[in-house]
Amino acid sequence: MHLGSLATVALVAPRNLAIVVIDNGIYQITGGQRTHTSHGTDLVAIAAGAGIADAQWARDEAHFEAWIDGALAGDGPRLIGVRTDDSPPEGVTDRDPVRIRERFMQGLGVRP
Repeated sequence: MHLGSLATVALVAPRNLAIVVIDNGIYQITGGQRTHTSHGTDLVAIAAGAGIADAQWARDEAHFEAWIDGALAGDGPRLIGVRTDDSPPEGVTDRDPVRIRERFMQGLGVRP
């Protein structure tokens, strides 16, 4: 999804769409480079500026849960940003390109 999508969502205004942005401020999978949000870019403000009226940052877990309840009621479009730390996740998947290719080829049945 890119920023232009936010304007499209606002224009089409689907009532059954809820977007959750989980922002750790880095591109963790590619080496931990800082994102624009770590330097002050506010994705929620951008969403609101694009026309998504219900765009907000989660204040805490209770606020997030209440927001989810509203989203499930079909009261959209909505966007909520959730800030998280940049620590590595538990249970990281194997991202070795050679292994990924081999598992894919085995799944196709073309490799033993």
